[in-house]
Amino acid sequence: MDELSLRLFKFSSAGFCCAQIMYKLALEDEGTQNDDLIRAAQGLCRGIADTQQTCGVLSGGIWCFRSLCCQSQRRREC
Repeated sequence: MDELSLRLFKFSSAGFCCAQIMYKLALEDEGTQNDDLIRAAQGLCRGIADTQQTCGVLSGGIWCFRSLCCQSQRRREC
């Protein structure tokens, strides 16, 4: 099992959902921590608001992408 798989297993075993795991991985890779963001991401679990509709990891991924783009461009209007 590779390192990423072990990290995924660790977070999943700790009870985090896919959206939270994605955020935790991104934050760890940046060398930061944001417990409030991880808690807020719970609203994306099992589809937004547990509707089992729009995938929470898809919605969260869009946010992560936007955040990283804005951070790299250092623009306030993002």
